[in-house]
Amino acid sequence: LVSSSELIEGMQNMYLKSGDKTEHWVMDKNASASIEHEVSVKKIAEALYSLSITASIINNSNGPDLVAYHDGKKIAIEYETGRKKFSDTARMIAARKKDYDAVVIVVNDAAYRFYKNYFEDDSVCVISSSSTLLDSLRNAIKSAATVKCEDSDGTTNMSAVKPDRKHFI
Repeated sequence: LVSSSELIEGMQNMYLKSGDKTEHWVMDKNASASIEHEVSVKKIAEALYSLSITASIINNSNGPDLVAYHDGKKIAIEYETGRKKFSDTARMIAARKKDYDAVVIVVNDAAYRFYKNYFEDDSVCVISSSSTLLDSLRNAIKSAATVKCEDSDGTTNMSAVKPDRKHFI
């Protein structure tokens, strides 16, 4: 058994509050992957699964974070923290637009306005991770053919509170 102080050293921690539940996530420190990104991609995959939308997490640097399939459409889904250079992000989104029917970008609150203003268009929908993720993803995926983005109000927030569940990545 590892004590919590030993666990923290060399690890990244994140608390995720969703409704009345709080989850504590722990991951090895990794210069190329943040815990926010890794946890968010997993939560998006869970949300898509709960909506009965077929999706796969793609674990390589050349593809989107997830690929979803709905009504014959292939949809790239990206979680962005806003830490990437603008030029890298613009290239990535342009590549996704070429290879997929639609692109859904889920971003944290800090990056939301920037991504919405610069990248949302006829084939790119930007949604906030602090909106009700299920409703926002449902709206974004179902409207992939027309890519009419609808935000949804709600509470899926990250905050430092006592966790109900602990996860290790």
